[in-house]
Amino acid sequence: MSTDTVLAAVQALPVLAELGDESQRGTLLDALPADVAVAGGPVRPAVAAWTTEAHATRDPAKAWESLRSASLAAHADGTPEYSCGVWTGPGSYAGPLQEEPGSATLFGPRPEADYPAASTEAHMAMVRASVSLLGVRANPSGWRVDPRVPSETFSVVLPNLGLRGTPSCIAGSTTAQAVEVMQLVVTLPSGAHSGNLSVKVKAAEVEFELVGDDAVSFSIPVRPQEPVIWSVTAL
Repeated sequence: MSTDTVLAAVQALPVLAELGDESQRGTLLDALPADVAVAGGPVRPAVAAWTTEAHATRDPAKAWESLRSASLAAHADGTPEYSCGVWTGPGSYAGPLQEEPGSATLFGPRPEADYPAASTEAHMAMVRASVSLLGVRANPSGWRVDPRVPSETFSVVLPNLGLRGTPSCIAGSTTAQAVEVMQLVVTLPSGAHSGNLSVKVKAAEVEFELVGDDAVSFSIPVRPQEPVIWSVTAL
């Protein structure tokens, strides 16, 4: 680190912590490449997930490019001569400006160079980055759902979470691990910013409250391992 050098990999952290003002965070995001492989050093999937989440706060298209560039598919396309990073991967591999780009790298005593499949970072980081693009954040009372994908038309299914959207509807499936009542705050799709709304939980209409001009809040009762389907639709 010096007065004329910015370490791109760590710039996501102050953005995610909302340190500084919007202009300062924007300066950091401008210095943060969407393609994790162009930063010059080793590529680390766990750090790349932070990069995706940081870009999602301002530019969904750039966040999507970040997600794509850090995927095993992108790594396999770029360096098909290495088996690591195709079906599984190390926690770190050499970047394009290093020796043997695409190969597993070794930091200290970590055995990634010899046993790249021992690390789950490449898989877990992709899940974490995907959830950040979906804009799902937990809080003490429930979830905040604020999709940051580049299109309003999408569909994602994860083990305990499903989310799909169109310009007039956002719907999801939530599977909890305990008996409780969760509070969901969901950002409205563009077609639902004006006019009447229908909010349903388990196919039944429920009461809701508007949160500002662009979100609704409602409760869903959950039980362990029982998916609860909900939807917010413009009428």
